Amino acid sequence: MIGQFLLAFREGLEAALITAIVVAYLRRTERSALSRYIWYGVYVAVAASLIFGVSIWLIYGGLAESAKAIFEGAAALFAVSVLSSMIYWMAAKGRELRMELERRVEAIVTRGATVPLIAFAFVVMFREGLETVLFLAPFFLENVTGTLVGASLAIVASSAFAYAIFVVGMKIDMRKFFYLTSLLLVLLAGGLADYGVHELIEYTEEMGI
Repeated sequence: MIGQFLLAFREGLEAALITAIVVAYLRRTERSALSRYIWYGVYVAVAASLIFGVSIWLIYGGLAESAKAIFEGAAALFAVSVLSSMIYWMAAKGRELRMELERRVEAIVTRGATVPLIAFAFVVMFREGLETVLFLAPFFLENVTGTLVGASLAIVASSAFAYAIFVVGMKIDMRKFFYLTSLLLVLLAGGLADYGVHELIEYTEEMGI
């Protein structure tokens, strides 16, 4: 459950921080009334992510037992590739994230466009939701209860953490924080890779390949 919690916490915190950055920018530029459009996009993104997760579970449930091993292995290795790219992206672009978000929001609200603002929030948040689903899928297929508990605790913890940073004003070096969590995620990615390879080997042995 620790791995599930860490993955969901990292992604949940990124999602919460992105939302907080955008909402705080709108408040700072005296456009608080537009914040509701950001939340509309967030709500739709969360719903779409949940639908995507349920779809994966239904597809997995409909597979024959012999095919489940290869599905689990492929899901684990795909999660590793996405996780690795995410860690690299955060290392390269993390320090510019706030400026990039504010620049995009400013360009949208200057045109007085509300639908693109919703779409922007949806795309940014759905990416986080999609990554979360992909990362947790291998764990979920193996341990449903543990994954749900770990993910639920992580969502509560990440939301509270983001609230403490942006509302209460808690001081923290986010660069160091994401650097340390990235190191833990690298170790977790190694474990996922090992699991994925093991499942694929098991499948080939069962099929006599």
